[in-house]
Amino acid sequence: MVKSYDDPVKEKAREKLRHFIAEHLVSFRKPENLKVLCFPGAEQEGEEALEVKQIYDKLGIPRGNIVGLEIDPARASRLHDAGLGIEVVCQDAYDFFKETERKFDVISLDYTGLQGLREVRTLDLIAGKHTLDCRGIF
Repeated sequence: MVKSYDDPVKEKAREKLRHFIAEHLVSFRKPENLKVLCFPGAEQEGEEALEVKQIYDKLGIPRGNIVGLEIDPARASRLHDAGLGIEVVCQDAYDFFKETERKFDVISLDYTGLQGLREVRTLDLIAGKHTLDCRGIF
């Protein structure tokens, strides 16, 4: 059985992140100008992009400003087919940040499982290429 992320603990964590972004970013920048990169999640049908729905929608950040990374092709397809209006990229974070020149105001890498050398190198890429915009939230 696939784990559900529609649970009270994850919801509380998303609520805390939403409040942090509201206080430290949205309080002085217009939500319609913010760019977000996240792992929106699509582990189960009907639970696509809970992070988008519970955080960024409530902050007024347009879905067209959100890039959702998903390494698993089936989950990326599920995200795409859900018609969420976000940009779905089927790629792992390391390769994405290695190739992109884009800047983001919020980068949310909510990995599942252990983080290894590749994930640490992803952080090096983000910092080294200044991918997180000035006063951005990671």
